[in-house]
Amino acid sequence: MNACLGICTKQHPKEGVCNTPLQRMVFVGAYCIRPLHSCAEPGMLFRTLQMTFDDDLVIELDQVVQESHTNRSAFTREALRMAIALYHQRKLVEKHRAGYLRHPVTPNEFSVWDD
Repeated sequence: MNACLGICTKQHPKEGVCNTPLQRMVFVGAYCIRPLHSCAEPGMLFRTLQMTFDDDLVIELDQVVQESHTNRSAFTREALRMAIALYHQRKLVEKHRAGYLRHPVTPNEFSVWDD
């Protein structure tokens, strides 16, 4: 059985696990990454893309897909979904960083939490 990851558009406040009506999802940062039973779910549409990779990467990719009992396409889809989730997480972190630069924490802002 090949497994790939899907990305849920539901945003979450922290890392952990969320429960959705479909299935439990593990999320990283603000985005869910949910295990799917198969990359080819009924009704799922695919497009063919032509991509160019260097020889070393193709050799390593072929070793990984053989060990994980999947194929190049499924592995690449999973890797791209994870990279896109990471991209969105980094954008969110940058947004928060920029906000704190515009509005820095004041010296006594969290003093009520100090013991």
